[in-house]
Amino acid sequence: MSKRILLVGGSGFIGKKIEKILKQRNPDFHVYIGSRKPEKSNHILIDLDTPETLTQIIKNSIELVVLCTTDKKNILLEYCINYQISYIDITYPSEQLKLSYELAKNKNINSRIIFSSGWMSGIIGGLINQNNINKIKKINIYIYYSSKDDSGKSSSHFIAENITKKYPVYLDNTKKQIKNFQYPENYEFIILKKKFKTYSFEIPDLYILNHIEQIPTVTSKITFESNMTTLGVALLQKLHVFRLLPLNLRKKIFLSDKKGDQTSFDIVVTKQNDSIETISVQSVNGQGDLTAFSTVLHIEKLFSFPSGTYFSHQLYDNFELAKSLQQNTSIKIKIN
Repeated sequence: MSKRILLVGGSGFIGKKIEKILKQRNPDFHVYIGSRKPEKSNHILIDLDTPETLTQIIKNSIELVVLCTTDKKNILLEYCINYQISYIDITYPSEQLKLSYELAKNKNINSRIIFSSGWMSGIIGGLINQNNINKIKKINIYIYYSSKDDSGKSSSHFIAENITKKYPVYLDNTKKQIKNFQYPENYEFIILKKKFKTYSFEIPDLYILNHIEQIPTVTSKITFESNMTTLGVALLQKLHVFRLLPLNLRKKIFLSDKKGDQTSFDIVVTKQNDSIETISVQSVNGQGDLTAFSTVLHIEKLFSFPSGTYFSHQLYDNFELAKSLQQNTSIKIKIN
């Protein structure tokens, strides 16, 4: 079934990956790229700083808009809601995700509005057994992040921009404000079979799992591929060095040569009876590939849903997302 899809910011790193995978899996889809500088025949002039350019969405009969860039004022989201065009985001930081969700849930929605800005396009919630979600009392997320991952500038810039900010974790439904790269914990990743020192790290899933799925305790921690690198970052944080550095310099610190590397994360689920289940995910092609492939799965899935506001994990039945992800041979999922 042919669909007309617009990737706003599609000329960037993730957008190009989404376009490639989407065309490979759905050759009948018409994929357009929204860009400030249209370069090819399928490019459309879209500039979120110039809202008048959004009229191109209607003129080109676009059925779904995918946000692959920043839109701090929610201009694109409001346009899609007002003109009944389906929409999916993959780039919101936590605070904007909250504001955007509040905006959408108070509107009369006559299209599909999908919030997909959790870790790796919001797949953590979709990998958890939805039948048992009301029996979960705690979720701890452990992330292996390689500074060599060729995921584009977005990930390293995100760390640089947010490393000095406080953010909430949820402990038995009590919100506690902490900073990134605090509270060290040794953790052995299941698929990697290697132990790392992990530190606190904010991802939007903390908000999603606590506020949307009502899980009382949710935390997340991260490590780099080298314990020495991780300890170095933690020390600079402890000494308040990042607070003194300008943003451009912080960005340079976290931006490496990006030759390519794997990504991995574990979701440790503790149920009310204290039994534990661990869901482990690895993408040998890195987080850019995993994010793009996940987004394509969401795009394919959302057209079968009625109008409404959803988080991407709500599009899937139990274990459906895990099976779909493993269609990509570079992605491995293990459940213990």
